[in-house]
Amino acid sequence: VLLVADTRTNSVLVSGDELERARIRTLVQHLDTPLEQSGNVKVIYLEYAQAADIAEVLTRVMQNIDGLDSVEGGKPATKGNAATIEADEGTNALIITANAEKMAAIESVIHRLDIRRAQVLVEAIIVEMEVIDGQDLGIQWLFADQSGAFGSNINASDARARNIADAVLPDDDSDNDINLASLAGALASTGGTTLGWGQVSDSLSMAVILSALEEQTNANILSTPSLLTLDNQEAYITVGQNVPFVTGSYTNTGAGGDGAQNPFQTIERENVGITLTVTPHVNEGDSVVLDISQEVSSLSGLTAVASDLITNERKIQTKVLAQDNTVVVLGGLIKDDVQDGTQKVPFLGDIPFLGRLFRTDAVQSTKTNLLIFIRPTIIRDNEALAGATADKYRYIRDQQLKRKAQGVMFLDEDQIQVLPEWEEQLKQLDVIKADQQSPGAGGQ
Repeated sequence: VLLVADTRTNSVLVSGDELERARIRTLVQHLDTPLEQSGNVKVIYLEYAQAADIAEVLTRVMQNIDGLDSVEGGKPATKGNAATIEADEGTNALIITANAEKMAAIESVIHRLDIRRAQVLVEAIIVEMEVIDGQDLGIQWLFADQSGAFGSNINASDARARNIADAVLPDDDSDNDINLASLAGALASTGGTTLGWGQVSDSLSMAVILSALEEQTNANILSTPSLLTLDNQEAYITVGQNVPFVTGSYTNTGAGGDGAQNPFQTIERENVGITLTVTPHVNEGDSVVLDISQEVSSLSGLTAVASDLITNERKIQTKVLAQDNTVVVLGGLIKDDVQDGTQKVPFLGDIPFLGRLFRTDAVQSTKTNLLIFIRPTIIRDNEALAGATADKYRYIRDQQLKRKAQGVMFLDEDQIQVLPEWEEQLKQLDVIKADQQSPGAGGQ
């Protein structure tokens, strides 16, 4: 059989016996049929990618192709030959208008872009251990005359000395009585054990204060934030409190001398807690590049005024390369801080044994260990995603069962809620899905 194509008449010339010609004629009639989609317009439904993003990329690609064709051919691309790509976000579909050659190229690009993107489960481990040991021992002398001025052998501006002196030592308008309420408040704000002796008179008053304080603090903080995100997609999680900080204050005194005031304060709120921001980039194979910003902040102490709040901040911002399902240390701090201080009366405080009466010693040792680890897990299919979800679900359920076994005060065992088993939860979801897909579900 000999076949010759005649492009002038758009026909095929066939030479052969009658049976072969009949077979070829039947085949040509089968192939020479109208396309299911007439014209140069085609609708392509996407499965994974976003239609708006793909349309933007393809539009730029076709503009570059048209530019290259115009340079090589010497003629600019006409409006009729240019391809147009529109995105329908409602159906996540692309509406493409192009000739057959460009349509094939566009479909090839879409086939390579509309793929399932890998996901990355990022688990961080923040370990912080702090041990504080401190001791404070000393004797303080206070003196005052009838004018109310007082002095101390240590530090007259010390808050403890000032508060106790105001309560015990008289001023020029007092009747030489001790202010018990002020004394109780001063002693309540003083840590440790405080013993004292004093004498109040019209000419000279004095007081002796013996203070002893020992401090021991052990802190072990373990935080494990985790989050799941797509490849090349930034993810953010924060767990903490929104704390107010006073940034300014203003007092407006009324006119006319009536003394009316309209005070106000300006407050700015900031998040205090754990913040994890990560952008994973999955490489070929089983490695992941992670852009990580990890911040841990906390309040160092509670105060009555918001402007006096002090926050402890620990922050790491880095880029690391890690293998799939491996633990990597991002950084940390190992700190050993020892502070030793002495306040004394010159010469008298240096006398052996007797100098203890004129000296106050304080020592504090602080050991801090802070380490931050991270583990990325690449999830490429539904089975791996279901496995990771089941692990987290079972961990929470095990914690609930452990708490239920220990018991909670004032609550019966039946009142402590526990998640159902993972397999039972899946069965319930399958039943709900089957009910929704049943033929009569739409009319119910």
